[in-house]
Amino acid sequence: MRILLGTNMVLELISDKVSFSDGAAKIFSLIEKKEIEGFICARTVSDFLQK
Repeated sequence: MRILLGTNMVLELISDKVSFSDGAAKIFSLIEKKEIEGFICARTVSDFLQK
């Protein structure tokens, strides 16, 4: 399965907000285990570089 991760999903994992980060952490864990493929948009990268 392939999923497209939005900027907010990446921010949730980084910010470690308890109510949101659990779901983000599970998704990133599945990506790390290679159970799913995760992709981000080029715009997400540029958003992080601007801040």
